[in-house]
Amino acid sequence: MTEKYDGQKYDVLGIGHALVDAIYSTTDQFISAQNLVKGQMVLCDGMRMQGLRENLTSPPQAIIAGGSCSNTIALLGRLGAKCAFLGKVADDMQGRKFVESMLKCKVECRLEMQKKTQSKSSENATGQCLVLITQDAQRSFATHLGIAASLQPQEVEQSMSAQAKYLYLEGYLFGGEHGGLLFEAAAQAYKKNQQEKINSKGKIALSLSDPFCVQQNHKNFRKFIEQHVDLLFANEAEGKALFQLEGELLSDKLRANLEFKFAQLGCQTCITLGADGALLLEKNAKTAFVPPQKTQNCIDTSGAGDAFAAGILFGLAKGWGFVKAGYLANKLGGAIVEQVGPRLLGDVKHFLN
Repeated sequence: MTEKYDGQKYDVLGIGHALVDAIYSTTDQFISAQNLVKGQMVLCDGMRMQGLRENLTSPPQAIIAGGSCSNTIALLGRLGAKCAFLGKVADDMQGRKFVESMLKCKVECRLEMQKKTQSKSSENATGQCLVLITQDAQRSFATHLGIAASLQPQEVEQSMSAQAKYLYLEGYLFGGEHGGLLFEAAAQAYKKNQQEKINSKGKIALSLSDPFCVQQNHKNFRKFIEQHVDLLFANEAEGKALFQLEGELLSDKLRANLEFKFAQLGCQTCITLGADGALLLEKNAKTAFVPPQKTQNCIDTSGAGDAFAAGILFGLAKGWGFVKAGYLANKLGGAIVEQVGPRLLGDVKHFLN
């Protein structure tokens, strides 16, 4: 079937923190001793990041381009979607590595590198993330945003000149200095551009990204979702933080509460349940369960949510039904946990079969 041209240049335009990941195997004892939070992201300054590196006793398993939204956009590009990414890197070795990796995935980078300055401060360097994998395959993050944190609302507005079926935002952006303003600037500029150029509203997708980030900003997240979001991604911990719910993760009671609360938001919602699959909620609150993809050996869960989001966005942008997109999403998320790193290795188009 030939895809009908609808005036959109891109399937998805993503905005997020542009980071380079250093992936390490470690222990629960290290996570605890370094005052990190297992399964979550902790923001660090340059000095603390240096201390963490010095305390890690083994070299990294890999150093690769990362960042939640950029992982999703990179996979979308490799699947054959037309995509662009807006973020900020420095004109340093890590920044060039990041841009090169996105271009290899056939993704357009819509913000140029920040030029070199005389300052050697880590705040002017490309952002980096230590991805710490424990024996149970759980991932924890220590992130120094560096120059990624300096992305300004006006820079976002100026880069929203192209049309896209979906604008995809990562929740991590809310944790930065300009977080709420960035979200609002992106949403307003996207809607205005869509309406003026092709008389289309487009759709805004949001990943909640991290329970700590949501916990710190839950009221602002709720307000933004209610005003702007058409498609929402969340796991159980993020949903619990968003609605300030009590209850144990993985419990039937919490899942029932989450389904009820998310249904009231009035947008399409994907609630990922880890090894138990995913719940898909339509705007009319109709719910579908997508069973998990069978995996042989789960060794690293970093990037699973990013891959899941890529499957949903690819399917919906190509006109698939929500449930069909959900099956692709679970296939991608199930495949990525069997490898180290947040970006699928090898050919990915066979997942479309």
